[in-house]
Order: sequence, then structure tokens, then C-alpha cells
Amino acid sequence: HLAYTGSDARASRLGMDKIASRRRFEAAGLRVPRWRVIELAQSSAVIRGFSYPLVVKPSDQGSSLGVSVVRHEAQLQPAIEQAAAFNAPVLIEEFVAGREVTAGVLGDEPLPVVEIHPHHAFFDFAAKYTAGETDYLVPAPLPEDLAAQVQAAGMAAHRALGCRHLSRTDIIVRPDGTPVVLEVNTIPGFTPTSLVPKAAACAGISYDELCERLVLMAIHSPVDATQ
Repeated sequence: HLAYTGSDARASRLGMDKIASRRRFEAAGLRVPRWRVIELAQSSAVIRGFSYPLVVKPSDQGSSLGVSVVRHEAQLQPAIEQAAAFNAPVLIEEFVAGREVTAGVLGDEPLPVVEIHPHHAFFDFAAKYTAGETDYLVPAPLPEDLAAQVQAAGMAAHRALGCRHLSRTDIIVRPDGTPVVLEVNTIPGFTPTSLVPKAAACAGISYDELCERLVLMAIHSPVDATQ
């Protein structure tokens, strides 16, 4: 048996595969953006039923790599080509306007919700990994019942992919208060700007204690190495 922290390979693969994870979320009854898989040559013909702005992204990248917010038709084909450069199917999805939040899970408990205010147009690679490029509100200034809904959506997404120990779910809260699940990060970052350590600190869990809890979870739930 192996003792390791975090989700197994299957859950992590699902987390990276935006097509498979979206289907899992939908099967679990979670609200997700309207989406479609497209081919490089399809271009504008495939976006019938979508309106601008929309989002174009590769189906298997993290850290917002290859993601574009397309605001008019002239930007569409370059965005598709950029996403296709990652050699994976390309998704288009509706642009969901609202408050950008993230819901962490530690063990079987939700962490406080974090609200994200990037200085860029959206939470891109630079905003995620450059100190000072994004403001974080911890806990998110949401009504108590709405914060609970966001946490419940994060827990449901965590379970839909079969995650364990730790995850972080990106969510947009629409103006009407509906949480819309974007994706789950099964290996959330631990950099100074990362969100799980911020959420844990808000819950009174120091960085050292967070690491210790994860190690203890791994020790108490070893995995059969033959699986």
C-alpha cells in the first residue's frame, strides 16, 4: 500500500479533462456553463445558439493556459487556433457573468469561500501566479445562505470526480445567486498567492497544520499500489 496526499490518478485525470468532468457535474445535478466541443475548422458555424462574449479553451489544461474570452467574431478563429495548439479538443462555452469565487474542500469539510478580484480582465495565468495582480476576499462577502450554497456546490463537485483529501472548485455566482461550476483543481497550489492556504488560514488552520493534516490523511488512507 502507498500513502500519498490528495486524489488518485483517476480523479486527477477527470479533473484535468474538462469534457469528462463537465459530464460528471451535469450528472450530479450541478449547474455548468453551456458548452460544446469544436473542431479547428468549424469556426463560426459551430457557435449557433451562443452569443458573445464566449470562452474558448483547451479541454485538458490548467492555470488558464490557452483560454481566451472572445468578444466578437474576428477574435474567434485565433482563439480556437491558440487553444488547439495544446493538441486537445477545444471547448467553447458561454461567458458566465458574475462574482468569481472558489470553494475548497479539506478532508470531508468545506473551507471558507474565497472571492477573486483579478486586476486583469479575467483570472489568467499572470493573475494567478504574480503577487499583487489579484485581490482576494477571505471569507467572500456573501450572504450566509449563498456562501453555504457555494460550499455545497464545491463539495458536490469534489465528490462527483471522486476526489479525496483536498480540492478547490472554481465557481461563478450569477447576479441571481446561482452558483455555476467551472472546474475542479484536484491538486490546488501552495504558493504564497494560492487560495487553499488562504481559505485554511481563514478557518484558523495554519500552513503547518494544513500540511500536517494532509500527511495524516494520507497515512490513515493508504491506497493499494496495484490499482
